[in-house]
Amino acid sequence: MTRTHPRCQAKLKDGSPCRTHAAVDSDYCAHHARQVAAHPKSSLPESYTFGHQQESSTANTDTNGQRGVPVTEVRAQLARDTAQEYELVRTSLLQALRARRESFATCPNCHKRHPIEVPDWTARVKAVETLLNQGFGAKPEPREDGHDRQVRQLRELLNDLDKEERRILRARS
Repeated sequence: MTRTHPRCQAKLKDGSPCRTHAAVDSDYCAHHARQVAAHPKSSLPESYTFGHQQESSTANTDTNGQRGVPVTEVRAQLARDTAQEYELVRTSLLQALRARRESFATCPNCHKRHPIEVPDWTARVKAVETLLNQGFGAKPEPREDGHDRQVRQLRELLNDLDKEERRILRARS
């Protein structure tokens, strides 16, 4: 006898049903069950669909469902929050500069594998990149002077010429 597993009851943002199997003791898959838990049904509009869409111009700022910061202000709010927690961010990045990870090595005498701690170079490089990018900012765009602008405009004009115009131009030079 074949046992069928119920499908997730969530609707995706395009209106189609989610095709994932529902989790045990739930009407939803694991992903949508987390979304439903974060947003109790009483706070969800009747037409709510799951997915990466923003139906209103505000974003949730806390876990109790209260609306707060407008979407256009989210980046600025994150900057203010980060500034308030500067020491925590700084400490975390400096700790990442000393990051280590566990690896395994084979003993040459007993030929058994043993855990060893080695530097986590990936985490260290990312921490250095983050510190440099945030400390000095992104590389500035090169500024175009009058001569560079004229050369660029001339190249654009030459690229716009058809074959006959290019042949005549070559004949005259």
